[in-house]
Amino acid sequence: MGIDGHLSGHLSKYRTNLDFEYMARRRTTKRKRRVSRIPSVLNLAEGYIQASILLKGATGASNPVGFFLPGMGYGSSGVSLQSIVQNPQASLDAIGTRLMNPQNVLQIAGESFLANVGFRFAKRALRRPIGMVNRSIKPLALGVKL
Repeated sequence: MGIDGHLSGHLSKYRTNLDFEYMARRRTTKRKRRVSRIPSVLNLAEGYIQASILLKGATGASNPVGFFLPGMGYGSSGVSLQSIVQNPQASLDAIGTRLMNPQNVLQIAGESFLANVGFRFAKRALRRPIGMVNRSIKPLALGVKL
């Protein structure tokens, strides 16, 4: 026996359980999560709805397309990107007054929260049908998933 009471040297094949308490754990390689590079239609729709909520609350624009492309028949009635470029001071003042209204900010936050929860619930509830649609789309090589 060695000084510390453990078997040592050529008697190492007679180790006790005490020896394993002091050994370092074996490192396991972490599996890298595969990140899907395929755009999801549901994620794009959620992003569009969130942008619509934010732009409607901050600028009064009816939808994101109307904010970026005013006068194209998309129904933008509030501040647009074009008006911000042409008259930044007046446009930013209008956005500031809309965002300083606590009722407006709470409405934006509430709608955004409900949209987020709704999409999460829908994705979870419809997981199997979404998977079946994705499996049927995959052989078509469209480059998108549901």
